[in-house]
Amino acid sequence: MDELKRTYSLNLIAWLRSHGVEVTVHFENHRIFGVYEESTKTILLKQMYREDEELHRFLNEFKMLKQTK
Repeated sequence: MDELKRTYSLNLIAWLRSHGVEVTVHFENHRIFGVYEESTKTILLKQMYREDEELHRFLNEFKMLKQTK
């Protein structure tokens, strides 16, 4: 595949990195984004990320806590 992909989701960047995917972080116009090489592994990891309900409950709870500080 060897196609470079870009994501603005910090959660997805962290998810991919925590599974051993090399994601480089860049800054552009006050925005952070990650660039990684698309592969079968990253496609499966992104699918796992999207389908993990426990992870998303945690992220939503974390987001709510962060907003109340």
